[in-house]
Amino acid sequence: MSENTIEEERDTPRISQKFLDFVWYASIIFVLKNLQAPPKYSKTKARFLKLKVAKFFIVNGLLYWKDLGGILLSCLIE
Repeated sequence: MSENTIEEERDTPRISQKFLDFVWYASIIFVLKNLQAPPKYSKTKARFLKLKVAKFFIVNGLLYWKDLGGILLSCLIE
């Protein structure tokens, strides 16, 4: 691997495939990884999604949501 590839992998958080299969989580993960809304979203929907994503985090391949107390809660599929 080249040095650039290693740095790129360190910067890009990995996420479990089970979260990518759900549309709701897939949009959130897209914003977390790319720092912008998916191109298909209207300006209003993109802004709403970016505001909503501010409470989500990817840690060790899992998606978490931060509550008002600052506690990270694991996102569930079912």
